Amino acid sequence: MKLVRCNKCNNEYYICEFTDKLGIIQDIEMCDSCHTRKDYTIIDDDVKVTYNTEYARDLEIENVDLRHSLSLFKEELDELVKTYIEPFLK
Repeated sequence: MKLVRCNKCNNEYYICEFTDKLGIIQDIEMCDSCHTRKDYTIIDDDVKVTYNTEYARDLEIENVDLRHSLSLFKEELDELVKTYIEPFLK
């Protein structure tokens, strides 16, 4: 990632060069503030970014809850099939 400063409004923002390789289509060389395209000065061209992992943990907990709910739904659906559909198939 690069830290850049817009030449028009002096807003500092980050540019991720490899988002197009990940399949993310966005205008990465546009200022967030004034929307000027490709008019910036590079401040730091090798910025290391740390990510907030709390969001990932929350998603993990939600996934566990969702799997549990779906397993309960499957059990109830199986019971309904045994009760109402299988007698007509015999």
